[in-house]
Amino acid sequence: PANQKTDDQLTIKLLSCLGTLLWALLTRLDVAYHVCFLCQFMADPTIECYEAAITVLSYLYSTRKLGIVYKREEGPVKLSCYADASYGRSPHPVYGFVVYANGAPIAWASKKMKIVPLSSCEAEVYAQNAATKTLMWIRMLLREFLASTPELPMICYTDNEATKETIEKPGVTARTKHFETWMQYCRERVLALEIIMQWIPTSDMLADIFTKCLDKTTFLKLRDVLLTEIG
Repeated sequence: PANQKTDDQLTIKLLSCLGTLLWALLTRLDVAYHVCFLCQFMADPTIECYEAAITVLSYLYSTRKLGIVYKREEGPVKLSCYADASYGRSPHPVYGFVVYANGAPIAWASKKMKIVPLSSCEAEVYAQNAATKTLMWIRMLLREFLASTPELPMICYTDNEATKETIEKPGVTARTKHFETWMQYCRERVLALEIIMQWIPTSDMLADIFTKCLDKTTFLKLRDVLLTEIG
């Protein structure tokens, strides 16, 4: 049927466009959330989805001089991470994080949670666990390639005070007993003096760009911190 042929052509075009966007994510972390969202429609695309993908592609072309700048520094590598979650927007909210090495991003993610969190603290702890696992993996990887071990402790930034207190303080409360098992990973890293939790205001949370669509002012502010104009 003609309609089926049209749908197949749209699917091919969308998949091709999303493949290009996924490749661009290797260096353009500012569109990680948007690409993550659009990938949900790969199996059943619409015209609106395809037009949105083209819009993201056009944005990348118009800002093609933006990139990541890595600078060589003496001494041990300093690792840190920012993690955030968008609790309350859907049953399975989106979480995101970015790992920094000597002031430059080297790993990032924007993903939908596999659980239904019952509080913002639970959602933030989930995001922090994912970020810490990546942080520890990168530290072990760098230890294999570098003569010096990355500096400890590594700083994990969160904009949720309850998350910081939940991870740092031993024990369990009525509000946290249902996700106590996840908390142990970050808590063990804190007790081992491998990471320290640090609270920062939401306005300075770089991972916020990976969790939802932001207003233009906030988006540009965070993008200019993550990326640098090259050339």
